[in-house]
Amino acid sequence: MFYEGRIVGRDGHVLEWLDDSTHVRLWHPMQEEPGEVLAWRDWLAELEIRQPFKQAHREVYLLTDAERTTRTYFNRFAAHVIKQHQFDALCAARGWKNKLRLMVDDGYPPATRELPARGLRAEFWVEGLGENYGADTTEAGTYLYLATDQIRFYNIGARENYAYAGGGYAARFRG
Repeated sequence: MFYEGRIVGRDGHVLEWLDDSTHVRLWHPMQEEPGEVLAWRDWLAELEIRQPFKQAHREVYLLTDAERTTRTYFNRFAAHVIKQHQFDALCAARGWKNKLRLMVDDGYPPATRELPARGLRAEFWVEGLGENYGADTTEAGTYLYLATDQIRFYNIGARENYAYAGGGYAARFRG
């Protein structure tokens, strides 16, 4: 960290080994052990340093025992109502592929993100929320809100999944 005109480690010692060949990148707590993250947070608090954007205090979601047991899915983010367009923008910004859900009869893939270092594909299952065209959708028929479900993990080469979305004419007039 740049502190008092010098590059220092979390213990405050100057890093003397830096030279023109040194590569610098933003630090993310997800790439560190929890103890190291806590040590950085404590050091920043002790010096009363306020970061201009979340970095050391960024949310990190450690696996729970239940998630370790299931191994292929987790429900941590299930059963939430979220704004679809905000979700789509966050997906794009964070490397997820997503397709906007429309109130039509169609099939939709879950939002996906490939994790090549682990040989996995993550799928975040969501569905459009509401039944009233124009009230629960935009004028173009795009759902305003989504209901979230599981995040599931598959081998990166596994068959892609789709979920039927029955919000169109046939779904509304089924007898």
